[in-house]
Amino acid sequence: MPPKKKLLTPDAAFCTTDLTSLLDVVARARREHIGVSEANAPRNPQDLMTLGRIREWFCRDRYVLGEVIAEGGMARIYRAADLHMCRTVALKLPAEPRPSPLNLTRFLLEAQITAQLEHPNIIPVHDIGVDPLLGLPFFTMEYVAGLTLREVVVGLRQHDPEIRRLYGSLGERLNVILKAIDAVQFAHSLHVVHRDLKPANIMVGTHGRVYVIDWGIAINRPRPRPAPCDGGRLQFDESRISTFWDAAHPGPLPQDPMFLGSPVHMAPEQFMDHGEVDERTDVYSLGCTLYELVTLHPPFDPTMPLANLLAAKRKGDFLPVWRRLPAVHGDLARIIHKCMEPSCGRRYQSVRQLQAAVKAFTHASMTSRRKLQALRHQVLAMAPPSLSAAAQDVLLRQVDAILKIRPH
Repeated sequence: MPPKKKLLTPDAAFCTTDLTSLLDVVARARREHIGVSEANAPRNPQDLMTLGRIREWFCRDRYVLGEVIAEGGMARIYRAADLHMCRTVALKLPAEPRPSPLNLTRFLLEAQITAQLEHPNIIPVHDIGVDPLLGLPFFTMEYVAGLTLREVVVGLRQHDPEIRRLYGSLGERLNVILKAIDAVQFAHSLHVVHRDLKPANIMVGTHGRVYVIDWGIAINRPRPRPAPCDGGRLQFDESRISTFWDAAHPGPLPQDPMFLGSPVHMAPEQFMDHGEVDERTDVYSLGCTLYELVTLHPPFDPTMPLANLLAAKRKGDFLPVWRRLPAVHGDLARIIHKCMEPSCGRRYQSVRQLQAAVKAFTHASMTSRRKLQALRHQVLAMAPPSLSAAAQDVLLRQVDAILKIRPH
């Protein structure tokens, strides 16, 4: 009997040696291809020199690491030079010199899931491989020069003039969050739940670009079946996300040893050992993000002990939006509070519903703003005896106060 194929088990998870051996096979095949190509290469000395220079250039190490631009518990992101494409990229590496098999698995899943979420508001992944010196997997992404929404909130609280110029208007911040919501809705259409949505994981770049970043603890549900083979080639279903885990493992990922995510923005069900996590979990986190963008304060005290924080989340015990900022319209406050309901069944049941509610609010706000601006012109056009100068001044100050609402 032929020997049975050995399947990787969750305990075995993933090792860098697997990738290294695969890369060796690919490199050997490429060298053989180059050897064949040289036999048919043009004999013009200038052409041969050009081919030689190109080959020399592309055989060098592709990436040169620069400074660390972001760092978390599981990974670091460097600014790097891509010598093959002559551009700056963001290169992500595991933070640990010897990551656990589960952390290595999650790292590669993040790269493969993010790469397949091809959406204007999800940061694109360019390349994946194993660093020859460190022996660690890495992947590269578009380098985005900009700010996270967390930095925007801090800048507004500190009255930074440039950030106030760009994002001081509530309407501008709602436009940003709508783009992020659109990215999350797209991910949900492919059965991917982010699980770590917060202001620090939404970036605003130049020219109005918005990206949802850090899909490191995203889950892909339901799991797709292994891709079928056709003529020796793997066929991938574009309507689903495929990963190496799905093709090599018969079961789901092993349970995490502890909850993952950011406690202040996490839904209550994420704190449970076997909490039911679905699209409504991201709705809750988006509600917390909206709360912070509108009021410039987190909905829960980050310094609160974890047990107290969980109790507050289960009770929905946070300072209401209108208490933080009385000028906020009641409709917007109700949208945020509905997202942050402790019970999944009382939240918006999909991100698409949340998206529709926020769009309806912004449309109504723009209509009201236009009406107020028209009213201001009418007041300016009035002259005594129709309206006294004192009354005109009072009306104009009241209208201007409404048009220029900025949270403190």
